Amino acid sequence: MQTVVEKSRQEAGNITYHVNRDANDSTIFYLYDRWNSIDAVDFHEQTEYFKAGLVVLKEVLAEPPTTTIMQIAY
Repeated sequence: MQTVVEKSRQEAGNITYHVNRDANDSTIFYLYDRWNSIDAVDFHEQTEYFKAGLVVLKEVLAEPPTTTIMQIAY
């Protein structure tokens, strides 16, 4: 994951990219990332390192990862 984080942070559209661990359950992780556009997200999800990271995550996770895309309301 460290490679994905480092490379993602260098992408032109990335604002922030963090891996967080739940304070009450150390087996739960959250990836929090912000992008300047949906096009930047689409580009990110097509990179080889993102795809490779997703394969690794799916092998070690107890459940499939979920994604929620939000927009700033105000």
